[in-house]
Amino acid sequence: MTKIYFAGKISKNDWRNTLTKKSLVTAGPLDDVETVCKHEYVGPFFMSCDHGCFHGHSSHGLTQRGYGGCCASNDGFSGSTGFTRDVIANNCLRWIDYADIVFAWINTKDCFGTLAEIGYAHAKNKPIWLVYSDVLFNIKLEWPTNIIPDRHDMWFIDQMAEKVAISNNPLEVYKKWSVELV
Repeated sequence: MTKIYFAGKISKNDWRNTLTKKSLVTAGPLDDVETVCKHEYVGPFFMSCDHGCFHGHSSHGLTQRGYGGCCASNDGFSGSTGFTRDVIANNCLRWIDYADIVFAWINTKDCFGTLAEIGYAHAKNKPIWLVYSDVLFNIKLEWPTNIIPDRHDMWFIDQMAEKVAISNNPLEVYKKWSVELV
């Protein structure tokens, strides 16, 4: 079974949950998670409760002290998972090592972690499937397109990708491209 890593900005109830058959809030790295196209999802896994309490600018699901936790605790820290930024970054890189393909959804230009993941995957010779949100190009699409403007801010990562498209729906593109996989 093909192993796939879904790179992209993390947000509460984000786009990854539309591509998997199990909620990623309850799933963990040791759980079997299948994508909607019957591939094995290998990361990233959410490190916090996903109540939304730690989703904010540059937080990546971490508290101010650098630990994942739950807003349900009285002090906001006692529900801490103990994951630090180092642990989360290292886990993501290990999950990319384990993946056969990295599928990246770029829906904002400040996706710095995603850009690092794409660079790492490229250095590891992983096929990269890159999908930009049509919002970044100020266009509205009826269907995904592989016609990418010659001049755009992220052209460099296009060069690292095996496939590149613009869409308003990462699920649609993932389904279309994954029919090629065995």
